[in-house]
Order: sequence, then C-alpha cells, then structure tokens
Amino acid sequence: MIVHDFFSMKNPKGFIQIPILIAIIVGILVLGGIGYFGVKQYQSSQRDKEYAQAEIEKLKQENKFTQERQKELEKKIGIAKETKDSSSLLKKSLLT
Repeated sequence: MIVHDFFSMKNPKGFIQIPILIAIIVGILVLGGIGYFGVKQYQSSQRDKEYAQAEIEKLKQENKFTQERQKELEKKIGIAKETKDSSSLLKKSLLT
C-alpha cells in the first residue's frame, strides 16, 4: 500500500509540476543561446578590430616605403633635370 501511494502521485509533495519544469528548461536554453551568440558576436568584432589594426599598420609601412621610393625618384629626376639643364647651358655657350 505504501509503495502504491508513492507512485500514484495523488499527493505530489516534493516534486515540481511538469509545466513549471518545462518552462525552467526552456528558459535555461534561451538564456544559454543568447549568451552563446553574444559571445560569438563579441569574438567576431574583436577579430575584425585586430584585422583592421593589422591592415592599418601594413598600409602605414607601405606608405613609408612609397614615400621613400618617391623621394629617390625625385632625386633621380632632379639629377637628370640638372644634367639636362647643364647640357643645354653648355650647348648654348658653345653656340654663342
């Protein structure tokens, strides 16, 4: 008789009702899902920031190299221009 009373659930002391249990489980799953996607979004934004910073540094280095190369070429052009100017002066002086 005691065993029959225990399993019949006529007096459910100490047991949670099924709808409340389902609501708790669903709530935990929803909060877990929100947390999971929040962390994934945060990691994605951090990765994008790191990539952008690396790209900026790369562009700065390329800019420095380009500026140095430009100065070198301007020097060469300046030397060629000076040589051209001096040769034209020499021709003018020879013609006169």
